[in-house]
Amino acid sequence: TTDEAAARAAAGPAPVRLGLFIVGVEAAPETEWAAMAPPGVSLHAARVTAPAPWAVWNAARDAVEPVADLARGAAQLAGLRPAAVTIAHSSSSLAGGPGWDAALRAALAPLLPAGTRITTNGEDCLAALRALGVERPCLVLPPWFAPGMVETARAWFAAAGLPPAAILSARLEGRWRGTPPGRLYAEASALALRPSIATAMSVSAWGTTAAGCPTGSAVPSLTRTSPLSPTTVTR
Repeated sequence: TTDEAAARAAAGPAPVRLGLFIVGVEAAPETEWAAMAPPGVSLHAARVTAPAPWAVWNAARDAVEPVADLARGAAQLAGLRPAAVTIAHSSSSLAGGPGWDAALRAALAPLLPAGTRITTNGEDCLAALRALGVERPCLVLPPWFAPGMVETARAWFAAAGLPPAAILSARLEGRWRGTPPGRLYAEASALALRPSIATAMSVSAWGTTAAGCPTGSAVPSLTRTSPLSPTTVTR
């Protein structure tokens, strides 16, 4: 409400700050994270325009180098002294492959204040699935994931010990139907998940993996169409 917003503004900066690295054209992560933030917690985003992954392996594949956008964002967030930051880019975790998330945390640590907790979409997704006792997730990927990334996701979850029971791709309806994946990304706000299920599957949970997907529209659709009862939906 207007009164609540005025009260927050009068109170000044929140004592606990969370940093978020997101894609330059995404609106969903900031709005959803801000809506879920408890009192006393504020959200601060740094935007990255580089392609996935946001850090590049060295020749020996024992360390990664953050891209310039990510390093710049870390320097900006460091001045805010956040309690924690997350690299909210599922594509980077998937494209980076096994070990990339841990290597990125090690590379970012010197760029942030001591004690800042660093997480990634990939690690957080795995932690959520394991906390729920999920063994065979069914993944619903966004419509802008090309076929190559779909197979990358399958291999990544399998390597983590959570082989997908199935992978479905969401689609945009109306005038966007048939549009190549590369042109759909900027239209994330129009996303409507319509996964089709040919047969009932033995699935532990549904999960959406992309930060750009508005979860508010995804969960009701999956809950209605899933063969699971009750349905567990995680992002």
